[in-house]
Amino acid sequence: MNSKRISVLFGLGFMLCSAFAFGQEIPKEYQKKYDGKKVQQFLLLSSKKDNSDKIILNAAGEKIASFNEKKPLIFISDKGMAYIANSVKGWNDGGGLISNEYQDIDILDLNTNTSKKADFTIPVFPYDDKELILFKKDGHYGAINKSETVVVEPVLKNIIPISSSGASYLMVADHEYYLADSYAKNILDKKFVYSTQNINTDWIRGDKILASADGQGFGLYDYVTKQQIVPYEYTAVDHLKDNLYLVKKNELAGVYDTDARALVLPFEAGVNYVQSVIKDPKSSSLYFVVSVDRSGKNLINIIHNGKLLVDEKHQLENMSSNPEFPFVDGKNTKGEHYIFDLSQPKMLMNGLPSIKRMTRIEYLDQKPGFIRVVSEVDPNVTGGDNRDWVMLLDVNGRVLSGYRPAQDFRRFDLEGGKPIILAAYTKANVYIVNVMFGADQPILENLKLNIISAKVVENKLRIQLPDDIGNVLPSGQQVMGGAVLIDGAGKVEYVRP
Repeated sequence: MNSKRISVLFGLGFMLCSAFAFGQEIPKEYQKKYDGKKVQQFLLLSSKKDNSDKIILNAAGEKIASFNEKKPLIFISDKGMAYIANSVKGWNDGGGLISNEYQDIDILDLNTNTSKKADFTIPVFPYDDKELILFKKDGHYGAINKSETVVVEPVLKNIIPISSSGASYLMVADHEYYLADSYAKNILDKKFVYSTQNINTDWIRGDKILASADGQGFGLYDYVTKQQIVPYEYTAVDHLKDNLYLVKKNELAGVYDTDARALVLPFEAGVNYVQSVIKDPKSSSLYFVVSVDRSGKNLINIIHNGKLLVDEKHQLENMSSNPEFPFVDGKNTKGEHYIFDLSQPKMLMNGLPSIKRMTRIEYLDQKPGFIRVVSEVDPNVTGGDNRDWVMLLDVNGRVLSGYRPAQDFRRFDLEGGKPIILAAYTKANVYIVNVMFGADQPILENLKLNIISAKVVENKLRIQLPDDIGNVLPSGQQVMGGAVLIDGAGKVEYVRP
């Protein structure tokens, strides 16, 4: 069978599937704009353009009801009852309405085309393929199934779906909470007690639930393995990273390792809060970004092997999230930026003004020795230039090439010599290139190039010079064309064209 015939048959099959819904034909007037599916003896059509636009047809193809975004269909029960909201409650997050509750609900009997008012509201959730339908009555939550049988009486403070699939729910009573499956059956061997915190979805992460036996001491319970993985000893527990959890006791913060079953940052460190944990990818050593109270002021610091790494004279106010080892950055209490190297450990720079955000800090060419810093700079300072501004530091924090827009660096390593660094930026469509021998010796300045052609030949760096632009060598010689050679000792030699 040739490909053209297959294509025709496939297209015909697709049109047939579009025109039929589980054996019931979609009327022609709806086929272009609607998809359909069979619900009991009815046909539910959903707009291909806007899924909230729905129509229900009876077996004769006659329209019984229609729905839209302002009057949405919530679900259809197994008895042929359509639950319809006349009002949707929510809040505006700045980008539009976030719906959270269906209100003023009509229950339409699709068999008799009669309706009645519900005496409850329904939390917003996709109920099409769910076993449980949540509802709220007199300020309490309950649940019915698709047969409209009440399976959870409306006595709970909250019912929170844990997954979008509706596989499990957090059931919250006045002073207890537990996990239930899609049939409202408790899937834990116990209930937990709370008194100091409100239950919310942050209390569930994967297979773990925040747990307390007395409402005072909290820990973590794995409801699959049925094991306590963080002791019920803490006033708060929150996930930090991988197997590490922030725990609090007596207003002090620590870090608990669920693999080691121990505190890896003890409360004796005296920190108020743990912002994040940074792991050395080679040694797996942990660095804790913490908040410490100093004379009523919360300052950021870093703890490694039980020691504070940052001298408090630097007065760090915050640290950027998700740093890449070994460099971290943030702002001090004056609103100026800093860069700290965890591997030394050492403050490289502190007091950088006019920086909006440091977008990348990394070793040049992924080799230790030189540090490339990429930043967004205040456009009021740059004259509206929104390009990334880039500078180069050595490992002591000394500036080798200051901030310039879209500045580029290249590193060349010759046998028996120091690294040679090219720093290039554009000016009037010409590359301006400065050449450094190691971190302490500039050897060529303000070379003007149309293109940057540099390569190592016989353990010498060869930089091609343009034929149509004049350059001045360190000796004072003015040249056009040719090339310069730099050896492992930093000696510069000119080669004529």
